[in-house]
Amino acid sequence: MKPIGVVKKVDELGRLVIPSLIRDSFHMEVGDLWACSYKRSYLLLEPAEEKSINSRTIDRLGRLLIPHQIRQEYLLEPGDYVEFFEVEGKIALKKITKTSCQVTGETGVPVYYLADNKIQVSEKGLDILYQDVKTLLNK
Repeated sequence: MKPIGVVKKVDELGRLVIPSLIRDSFHMEVGDLWACSYKRSYLLLEPAEEKSINSRTIDRLGRLLIPHQIRQEYLLEPGDYVEFFEVEGKIALKKITKTSCQVTGETGVPVYYLADNKIQVSEKGLDILYQDVKTLLNK
């Protein structure tokens, strides 16, 4: 799995905003049909040929409703955060269960996984690391 570096929150209706970066990369358009499936440790989104119980369309705001049955199987609740990955040219979603930043110590915030999932960093932590790297490179 290749991390895309995007974390999003599932809304109260089970919808997920698919960021424009991802919609553009995967050629997702409003009204396109996408199938959702549950794999061992992640959800998989892929273009669907026909409508089924686990397929949904992209709405005009770039949202995709994760089917109720899939959310139940994956224990995905409103308010949970998921990180986007690419797996074999498809979109994978992985629920974020550890939500503490190893740089700032913040807890309960969305984190990005770096260095092959060895480091968890919040947005604030990324800013700190970015400034530190810039300082080191300018020496």
